[in-house]
Amino acid sequence: MTIEEITNNCRFGDVESVSVQTVTKPGAEPLFARVSFWHEETMLRVLNGNEKAKFIFKGKHLWARRFTTI
Repeated sequence: MTIEEITNNCRFGDVESVSVQTVTKPGAEPLFARVSFWHEETMLRVLNGNEKAKFIFKGKHLWARRFTTI
């Protein structure tokens, strides 16, 4: 999955930035990406009151959760 696919196909819109894990092995795919939204309300809609939310996009399972720094 590419940054463009996430940005262009996010049904919640409001994507500020996408950061995808750098992969060094040929043929390997990233294991995670961080998506930032312009508004907190968008992130709350994505999670729909849950701690985690699961989506399937182009046959790939995606998990969403709130990222917080300590």
